[in-house]
Amino acid sequence: MPYERAIYGYLAGDVEHVAPVLKTWEDYVWARFHALLDADLDKELSRLGGNVLTHVEHLSLPLPPEPLRPKEIFDSLLKHSDPQIR
Repeated sequence: MPYERAIYGYLAGDVEHVAPVLKTWEDYVWARFHALLDADLDKELSRLGGNVLTHVEHLSLPLPPEPLRPKEIFDSLLKHSDPQIR
């Protein structure tokens, strides 16, 4: 079950649901950078495409929190208490 949740979290760019299965600092950095790149790509596509979904403006979906920027990713990694992650 945690891996299924992590897969969906990965596909949605939601690091919070991927975090329980991360084992090393490389996993952590990979997940954070993936979320960052995914969010940047979504912003750029929205900017280029305009408001494509005008007919479903009433639809409100919960979005994952704003991803960390590269410096914040590594600062967070340095503060982590798990020695395997550091």
